[in-house]
Amino acid sequence: MGDDGVFGTELARDLQRLVKAAAESVGSGNGNELIGRVTGHLGVPLAQALVVTRNFEDWEHATIQAGVDAYLAEHGIGTDWFGIVGGLRGHEDLVGMLFTAKQHGHYELGAVDYATVAVGPDEAADVVQLGLVGTTAPDGSPVLVGVRGAAPQYGQANCRLEVIAEDRRAATETRDRIETLMTEHDVLRGQVIAFGLSEHRNNELITFLPCLIAPTPSVRRDRLEVGV
Repeated sequence: MGDDGVFGTELARDLQRLVKAAAESVGSGNGNELIGRVTGHLGVPLAQALVVTRNFEDWEHATIQAGVDAYLAEHGIGTDWFGIVGGLRGHEDLVGMLFTAKQHGHYELGAVDYATVAVGPDEAADVVQLGLVGTTAPDGSPVLVGVRGAAPQYGQANCRLEVIAEDRRAATETRDRIETLMTEHDVLRGQVIAFGLSEHRNNELITFLPCLIAPTPSVRRDRLEVGV
């Protein structure tokens, strides 16, 4: 075999190695910063991760945020809040978007989406509309906590809390602890509220009413919740 033949064989091998490396990079999520952020925190490939979810009413969005913030204060932040951009985000859950990003690259790492919601007659709070943050489960294992606000334009009427982890028990315990903290930090406690129905979507709406009567010493403020 001449020098040209040897050179051709080596070139073919180099090309095969490049193709294989590229395929492995795509399959593992390398090259996609979004997948790298997720798997880098969890410490496992995306295929080994699972998610537990819980849906809440739209008007509980601020309380979800309060519960998540309290949980992060307890367990710390391992990965700053980050968002997802691209694709049709309203039609997939977080894990679905991540797998789509891994396989097809339709989603990428982006900034967190925020929204402003009412928490009283004259008060409002900023909440995460779509975003994830890295932290740890009660047992110390890494988890990602995701918050998704309602998106009626896509048929998503509820807010969703999602926890991604390698172990289902860790994810479930994280979600349960956040729910406990939501109860402790409920932003609606002490508010006078009324519920109604939208003539367009027939969903429950909430209205904050001013409290005209100050609570007496014998009546705690958190017992003044009223549903009309």
